Amino acid sequence: MYTTRRLVVWAVEGAAWIGTALSVALFGWGVWPLPRHTQVVGLALPEEAPIQSAARFVFQPAMRAGDSQIVELHVEGKKEAATPMVLAARLDLPLTEVRPSEAVSTTLAEGRGASFYWEVKPHFVEEVRGRLWMYLRRPSHAAGGEEGQQVIAAPAVVIRSTSWWGWTGRQARMWGLVGMLAGAVMAFVGRRLRGLHIFVRAHTEIYDDDHPKN
Repeated sequence: MYTTRRLVVWAVEGAAWIGTALSVALFGWGVWPLPRHTQVVGLALPEEAPIQSAARFVFQPAMRAGDSQIVELHVEGKKEAATPMVLAARLDLPLTEVRPSEAVSTTLAEGRGASFYWEVKPHFVEEVRGRLWMYLRRPSHAAGGEEGQQVIAAPAVVIRSTSWWGWTGRQARMWGLVGMLAGAVMAFVGRRLRGLHIFVRAHTEIYDDDHPKN
């Protein structure tokens, strides 16, 4: 009888510790901040362009499946006077939800830069290869009545979407939290069973001492 009770206590406490450890690892994977990478992009600019010859593209090369990230593009302006132009950019990633999906643009003011932001969410667990397209346009009044556009950069973009044995980031956070709560409950039950086991054993020994067998 004692051995059976002891085995039950060990089984409950062991399951609590193992389940809690796995749940903590799962939840940790789901919330651990992923590093962001800054890629310097060289720009093929005309001399009169109002921006610097390099841009900063900031993103997470690796991300959890089911999660999204914000991708950033920053360019710096020139202080000297320059011809007014329009800067446009489009992020092209196949099998990925990109918002905004169309090209976005802004008019470049003297001495000021520009920033673009996209929300990226891959549809599948895989490595996604795409491209960032950047264009520079001269307004029609500055181009002799015609609006000229040229590609100033088209760097490759690679983002890898990963999972934990098929679990997405959201599932890992949710079930990791549920597992930790369940582990805490099982640990509490195990302590109560251990206390009950010690109590029953002590009283049984006292009874045996008071009532020796003939």
